[in-house]
Amino acid sequence: MRVLLPTLLAAAAVAAVPAGATADGMDAMAPYPDLAHASTAQVAQARRLWHGTLSAAPHHFPSWTAAWRAGYKSLGLHPHRPVIYHLRNSAYEADGASLNPRRPEALVYWLPRHGSPVLVGFMYRVPATRSPSFGGPIIAYHRHEKDGHMGATQMTHVWLTHGLSSAYARCLPVDALERAIPAFHYTTTARPGSHESAPCKEM
Repeated sequence: MRVLLPTLLAAAAVAAVPAGATADGMDAMAPYPDLAHASTAQVAQARRLWHGTLSAAPHHFPSWTAAWRAGYKSLGLHPHRPVIYHLRNSAYEADGASLNPRRPEALVYWLPRHGSPVLVGFMYRVPATRSPSFGGPIIAYHRHEKDGHMGATQMTHVWLTHGLSSAYARCLPVDALERAIPAFHYTTTARPGSHESAPCKEM
């Protein structure tokens, strides 16, 4: 598996994790990573991915239309606004690269009741049986179950916030996103989201 970053063209070591170690995995996690228990190198790695994500967002995905032109599509769902919504790129899911801010496997949008979609984060995918050691405990992964079967990949989100901890929240860091993105104003969603799309219990 290749781990690519625009500013770090080096492969991160890969650590095996038990298959099915996370049925969803989010409920048992703290809402925010414990940066104090990460090494200096792990913090630096997580910071590179976060900065790469922040840089790529306005340059590569300046609008909902630009995301569609770049190959991102919906899952065929017709969401009831307001809602957190993912656009996925099937080509990037199969390209063998991981943690590449220029080619995230999915984009996470806030669809307000009225108005244009607002990009709030990237979602990255890696194989379900192995997790990159890149970023250590800061970068948490989870999986979803469908029709009684666990997915073949596990996912992590990087939110477009101004702080490292909130960027790697295992939930939706509403306060941090509202401070970072003027167009984002959270209201109660039309349907309950998965754990990582539910608002964080703020620090």
